[in-house]
Amino acid sequence: MGNRPDIFISSTSADLAKARETVSEALLDAHCHPVVQEHFPVSAGNIRLRENSTIQECQAVIHIAGLVYGSEPQPPMNPRRSYTQLEYDAATQHERPIYLFFPTERFYEEPSNLPAGFTFSEPEEKKVLQRSHQARLRAGNDVWHEFSSLEELREKVLRLAVREDHWKRLIKDERKAPWRLAAIVVISISFSAALLFWKMDHEGDKTREILLELSQHPNRKLEDVSEKRGLSQEQAVQGITEFKARVDSDLNATPEDRKLSEVAGKFVLAGFTPEQFKNYVEQLHFDDWKPSFVVLHHTASPLEKWEKSPERGLRSFHDFITQSKNWNGGPHLFIDREKIWVLNRLTEPGIHARAWNKVSIGIEMVGDYNHDPLSDEIRDNTVAAIAILNRKLGLGEEHLRLHSEAPDSKSTCPGKNVSKADMIQRILKTMRTP
Repeated sequence: MGNRPDIFISSTSADLAKARETVSEALLDAHCHPVVQEHFPVSAGNIRLRENSTIQECQAVIHIAGLVYGSEPQPPMNPRRSYTQLEYDAATQHERPIYLFFPTERFYEEPSNLPAGFTFSEPEEKKVLQRSHQARLRAGNDVWHEFSSLEELREKVLRLAVREDHWKRLIKDERKAPWRLAAIVVISISFSAALLFWKMDHEGDKTREILLELSQHPNRKLEDVSEKRGLSQEQAVQGITEFKARVDSDLNATPEDRKLSEVAGKFVLAGFTPEQFKNYVEQLHFDDWKPSFVVLHHTASPLEKWEKSPERGLRSFHDFITQSKNWNGGPHLFIDREKIWVLNRLTEPGIHARAWNKVSIGIEMVGDYNHDPLSDEIRDNTVAAIAILNRKLGLGEEHLRLHSEAPDSKSTCPGKNVSKADMIQRILKTMRTP
């Protein structure tokens, strides 16, 4: 591998040969090494061997899921999987970071995007198998992007170049332990070698130590890094918030502190129990921005997929809004059965309801509540979170709104199975409890 991370490119050739070539060139420009395997050996056993020897050694996988199913092992596997789909399966099995790309219909309408002479000639059964594969990918937790031209594909791949140093560091950690995405203060910028080996003048500054360690080891949990220094996760988050505010307002801040402030960023990827969330919120200061109400949403995605790895789900959502959407904010909270997850800093406006972004806190209940009943655990955690925020901000029952009530909304969010009246009653009861 040398100093260049190996990035596996997974796609069919019949329709996406030019797209794959575009990705390869972009990765080379980003100082990464593209890895392409035209075909696995025919037998299923050899497929698994090649997975271990190729994909397992890569630091990430870019999987382009187009409309073509492509070649498959003979005889077909049960269930049937194409070679390209098996590449995705291998990346999942070995817990590699996966970046999904979907060509749009407009991409296929432009002949210059496609190999010469390409036509859609696959039997209907293969088309159905590929459409099912695409649907599963879109419903999952992996980061995904769409592109309508080769140039757009190139630009979006180049945005992943900010992960180059992260990919380089991954290979060292992977040889010691499997890759796992963690709930951390998000690191979405590339760091120079000088920062990575910077010797801090402030050895006793725990916040700086935490930020520096997270910049060097993105796969470590904030909770673990904080505990090593005798801090709880909420204490660490509060310290990081205050550090960022102090540095950003200091014209004489050192270059090192400014880089660490970039690490702190606008996002917090950390999960709290209701009691931990209460302690976290009590330490916050809403001097620069004070929201006027809370907006309730649902993710409209299967709760079961989130529960496989909440940390990965939250990190994937962050990557989606910052890379695919180019947003500088998102919903403030995500709430599941176990925890209250903080994405966007509560002391700064987020992006969740266009008409209300600047004046409200956005809360996403994980699940699809147009189709599924709202679980008691998620309801109770949501009620607890809103009650805590209401106490802190001095808000009352009239300050809860549903996303569907926004003047520009045409959705039923947070779902027909969520009762605003019931939520308000429970919030009031919780707030009356000492």
